Amino acid sequence: MAETTILERTLAGLEAGLHVRDIATYDPVSCMVHDLVAEVWAQPGRDTFDAMPVKDDGRVVGLLERPSCSLQGTARDRMRILDDSILVSADLPLGQFIPLAGGRSSRLVVTNDGINAIVTPSDLSKLPVRIFIFTLITHLESLMADLIEKRCENDANWLSRLSPGRQRNVRATYDELHAQQMERTLLDCTYFCDKSRVVCKLCDWSNKLEDQFKEIEKLRNAVAHSGNYLNGAERLAKMLKTITLTEHWIHELACQIKLTV
Repeated sequence: MAETTILERTLAGLEAGLHVRDIATYDPVSCMVHDLVAEVWAQPGRDTFDAMPVKDDGRVVGLLERPSCSLQGTARDRMRILDDSILVSADLPLGQFIPLAGGRSSRLVVTNDGINAIVTPSDLSKLPVRIFIFTLITHLESLMADLIEKRCENDANWLSRLSPGRQRNVRATYDELHAQQMERTLLDCTYFCDKSRVVCKLCDWSNKLEDQFKEIEKLRNAVAHSGNYLNGAERLAKMLKTITLTEHWIHELACQIKLTV
């Protein structure tokens, strides 16, 4: 449980230390209300832009997002008018902001100096978000290990719930580490997929639930290896869904641990 406590403190630290300001783009390129939309997006270097602020007489009055179809009209015609639905505080913790990212894909960021930054879907691939996601999933894996230790009297009990091939791999890793004088338990030598499989069997959860853990592991691997997990709206929605799943299983496993005598 000591490791879990450390992870919980780490998550609390990340929640307190990582904010929207850490992934926002400051002093972004903007356009004027009378600019033609077609010309705005045709400017060199803007092919990767998701959105930009719209200004009138030097003040931000709206948000122009990359159109999915029509390029007709001016920025005033196509912009989202400035209101609280497109604003976000620079001080909002990332853990609270990430679930909101699917509702409004781009937002203008409010700082002490006014509206001088923007956060877009592509910003969710930046390092602070990767750190947050990776730590969240690591916390889930730690809870799996805690539950396995509480439910199983010995290593043979949980090891038998893995396939023969995975059992051999776990024991081989254990032997290799001990040959290097590295003190590890057999459970330390398992992967995320091993722990999730054991947990599902211990709790009599269906294969469908095990598939959910596989999706969580895929996201963890993509984040850890700089994979492109945000290529398009569908992937963004999938990422947000997987984060919600992770938080759900963190809560569920914490409850299971409390119920285990």
